[in-house]
Amino acid sequence: SPEMLGILVDDISDTGKVFLATKDKLYNRNIKTASLYIKLTTLYMPDYYVYSTSNWVTFPWERKEKDSVKAGWTF
Repeated sequence: SPEMLGILVDDISDTGKVFLATKDKLYNRNIKTASLYIKLTTLYMPDYYVYSTSNWVTFPWERKEKDSVKAGWTF
């Protein structure tokens, strides 16, 4: 089998749509995926993950929702 050439990392595979969309855009299919968390209902199971949960996950690097509203950001 060919040597792994890269790893695609996301903090959480919630719906899995980010992994699916990003991996589809990569020409080299020999890339592994990794995530800190997966949601139990994710559509994409990364090759590697640390935790699984069905709870809402808030990471320390995320801004509070009220801060994002003040800044005019929409999600």
